[in-house]
Amino acid sequence: MFLVFCLVVYILFKKKDTTSEQAYKPLSGISERRVDGYQSDSDSLATFTISYGYDEEKSKNKSTGRWVKPQEFITVSGHAITGDNFYFGGQLKSLDEYSTEPSLVDGTLKIYTALDTFEDESLGYWSKLIFLSPKCRRAYLSWLTGDRSNPKTPLGYVFIYFYGIERRIVVDSKVAGVDDAEYIQLFDEIKRLIDIYGENRSFMDYGSRLLELMCLFRPNIVSTPEKELSPRYDSILFKYRLATEVNAGNPISSELDLAWIRFYPEYHLRTLARRCDKEFSQLFQLFYEQKYNEGLIVKPNKTRLKLEYWPASSSLRGVKIEHEDLPDLSNLKTPLKKLISIADRSTEKLIFLKTPM
Repeated sequence: MFLVFCLVVYILFKKKDTTSEQAYKPLSGISERRVDGYQSDSDSLATFTISYGYDEEKSKNKSTGRWVKPQEFITVSGHAITGDNFYFGGQLKSLDEYSTEPSLVDGTLKIYTALDTFEDESLGYWSKLIFLSPKCRRAYLSWLTGDRSNPKTPLGYVFIYFYGIERRIVVDSKVAGVDDAEYIQLFDEIKRLIDIYGENRSFMDYGSRLLELMCLFRPNIVSTPEKELSPRYDSILFKYRLATEVNAGNPISSELDLAWIRFYPEYHLRTLARRCDKEFSQLFQLFYEQKYNEGLIVKPNKTRLKLEYWPASSSLRGVKIEHEDLPDLSNLKTPLKKLISIADRSTEKLIFLKTPM
């Protein structure tokens, strides 16, 4: 038995030594990407994904990472990148100071030939460019060098790019020189990415919430209508707009009240109302205005509104959004019962109109 024990110990240590000699050592773990405040429509439980990463390659590049603006020309490993919207250099820490900014493009890292659709186990959840294998780095740079619109590109690469934009908005726009023209350009870029990759629920959620944050940061520069707000329950922009109207004693518009219905977690529109969104919205507006004329007036409650943005990037922390003292209407039941009654009536009318005679 003693000899068998010694043999097992020897094999285990030998295997460990062999693994440590590999150039890239995969690390596995369990991680969860979430958008705070709600869960998916199809799953009421948290979704966990096995993710893989690689040891962070040590860069010899001592240049400070900087943001590449429009019209700049950058060469990375002999490949020209004429686009913008990414950090470039060798040294740029994440905000926790313990690791490298996930989106930092460092041209001194190992890069092997690969198409922009290539992926391996190094492209895991909360990916970082410095964690990627040389082939995955090349795949990401191939996508970055092009028009960044290939719908078959793995979402991990799109998220890495998104992390940089997110940092630019959350951090740089508050402390550095991000002028209004660049701010609008970044807003439009996020909308473009959503149009291409928004079928992925996670990307749609994070992209929509960053647009909402941008509207809160600079409301006079960018905006979005109620019908284009985040499609989930925790829309920070909706909460702010509703609270502002109620606090001012203004009647709530039918568009804002319809958004309230959509974001209410205890009520779900029926399938036909979702599929025939335009017709349903018109019916809701008609019945709403018949009952409340210019709009429903809601009395402010005592609970105070607290808004927080949860970033997609693992290098950023939750952002508490500063705003004026406003009521939090999340738990109000009475006005929602009135709105649900109108929504149900609109749905029944829609069913009647769509039913063959």
